[in-house]
Amino acid sequence: MKRIFRFITNKNVIIGFLVFLQILLFFAVVLISALYDPAIGIYVLIGLVAISYLVSVYILGQRSVQPIYKLTWVAAILLFPIFGGVFYIYYNTRNYSKKQKIQYDDITNRICKLMDEKNIKTDQLTFNYLQSHGWANYKNSNVEFFQTGEDTFKNLIEDLKNAKDFIFIEFFIIKEGLIWDQILEILSKKVKEGVEVKIMYDDWGSFTLPFRYYKKLIKKYGFEAKNFNPVVPRVNFQMNFRNHRKIIVIDGKIGYTGGFNIADEYANIVSRFGYWLDNGIKVTGDAVFSLSLIFLSDWEFSTKETIDFSKYYRKSDIVSSYDVAPYADSPLINQTITQDILLRMIGQAKEKIYLSSPYLIIDPELSNALSLLARSGVEVNIVIPKIPDKKFVYMVSESYIPDLVKNGVKIYKYNPGFIHSKIFMVDGQLASVGSSNLDYRSLYLHFENNVIFNNKETLEQIEKFFINTIKQSTLVELDKIKKRNIFYRALQNILRGFSALL
Repeated sequence: MKRIFRFITNKNVIIGFLVFLQILLFFAVVLISALYDPAIGIYVLIGLVAISYLVSVYILGQRSVQPIYKLTWVAAILLFPIFGGVFYIYYNTRNYSKKQKIQYDDITNRICKLMDEKNIKTDQLTFNYLQSHGWANYKNSNVEFFQTGEDTFKNLIEDLKNAKDFIFIEFFIIKEGLIWDQILEILSKKVKEGVEVKIMYDDWGSFTLPFRYYKKLIKKYGFEAKNFNPVVPRVNFQMNFRNHRKIIVIDGKIGYTGGFNIADEYANIVSRFGYWLDNGIKVTGDAVFSLSLIFLSDWEFSTKETIDFSKYYRKSDIVSSYDVAPYADSPLINQTITQDILLRMIGQAKEKIYLSSPYLIIDPELSNALSLLARSGVEVNIVIPKIPDKKFVYMVSESYIPDLVKNGVKIYKYNPGFIHSKIFMVDGQLASVGSSNLDYRSLYLHFENNVIFNNKETLEQIEKFFINTIKQSTLVELDKIKKRNIFYRALQNILRGFSALL
């Protein structure tokens, strides 16, 4: 009974119900008009269909929209021509306002100016690309790789205990449980010691948290907290722009990121989809400043506070010649930085690449790049889960496998359960670790963060991780894929048509 009560009082269940009522009301108005006067009903239907076709023409003419999004929206609108056009207008025009975009641009410009002062030039083209978007490359920094969520949290909790100055926490998902309880206990002690603590969580991702949870945190523990992009009870395209980032900064000297969120399943305290394999990295040195700036920019954007970013810079004593470049991606800029980075890294591969992602929903450009690489003799290895967390999304992911396998890409399914890590490594010389999945939401719609680095010792650890993970995985064979029944394949094709919206 208690579980049912928690479900029906959950904020996103309530908001979802209110959105459903809005859609139902729209249907009711159209239906009542048709019943009241059939002639009016016919005119209304003709008008709605005309709107749908005009909207479709408008979408196809947009230059700034990715082709796959155009085709997905047009297909959806023409499939439901009576309501499709009106839904698109209502859904897609409730975007970030011009004022919000100006605010975001101002924050970005201030950050870029600060990072330009810290930037170390390099002859590495991938790092140079990031520099062209304002993201600094750092020397005097290290990256430590943790192969599991358990190892990540073990080290993270110890570092939190030693915090002296400030702690920043930003996650897509924060879920109540043993891990969060441990962290809360440490944070409450740190606040009493005078440590500045700021917490930000995505309002949709952390849907299990009750209403006004962040205000309760402030009142009970005394630290600052904010929910990013609060979910509102109306159909709203802005709700797609979720904060998928995973960042913890401690004293400006230590930074954590990776695929993990703050919830018990990421440390396998609870089991949802077999063994949950995730990774984390610990960044130390000058490069931590970029992680601080990513967090602070989101904090200022959400709270409208004006922050002196420079006061959170801490000079490092670490001496290192390796390159480390944390960066952020956002739907509020007109560049797909993460996708461009992946294409840049694919383009420089000569021997072997490793890639892991819980989802595999990629556009033709990325798919063709991977296929071309494999056909050119480069070994392309992709690891995805054996046990999915979202069955329909997994079906769509599987629909991309045949074309890749035909072209020589090796795709492995992780047998013990669900692999959630997001890693991309090229030739054992360059790697990217962070929050970005290989799907449309991560590459085009979400706020994401990743770290590019070439630390030799860390790259060797990552390669060992992939070798060990592949040993526990099954290579996908083309003849077995074709054995799927016709109904399964038909549903796959239908869902794939809407892949950009999943």
